[in-house]
Amino acid sequence: MERCEAVRATYQTFDGRVSEYELHPYHLLAYHGNWYLMAWNAEKGRVATFALSRFRRIAATGQGYTRAAEFSPETYARQAFGIVGGEKPIKVRLLFEPKLAVYITERQWHPTQEFRTRRDGRVEMRLETTGRKELVRWVLSWMPDVKVLAPKSLRARIAEKLRDGLRAQQ
Repeated sequence: MERCEAVRATYQTFDGRVSEYELHPYHLLAYHGNWYLMAWNAEKGRVATFALSRFRRIAATGQGYTRAAEFSPETYARQAFGIVGGEKPIKVRLLFEPKLAVYITERQWHPTQEFRTRRDGRVEMRLETTGRKELVRWVLSWMPDVKVLAPKSLRARIAEKLRDGLRAQQ
């Protein structure tokens, strides 16, 4: 990062696939006891987050790069959900059952979160994020006491994951 030198990296993804990337390292971040690298992923044309523990090989390319002037680690982290971000922002609306109202509203889950308590005691949560992977896992962790109101693409992904989970239990 100090030398602004691109690297060629062999990386094992969360699901076990091994991929090769050209990366322009931007920022190191400690999160939940692990170290992560925020880097420009040349193949995907965007900043992505990589767990240092999943790198299998890293080699300098000898090619320099200029860090994108608009990149801010603080902004990236604020827009992400958890540690993963970098995708197009989505506006999320979730509806939690009354039994979760106190627990959900007393915590900071995301910097953009807003809550509205409905007359029936259910709580609507709104947020805007660029991180879908961790958001999907988080929403699934609240099932069956949460409903995705928006966007439709998130609702469809949650339904797909629930169907996959049911199939795996048969």
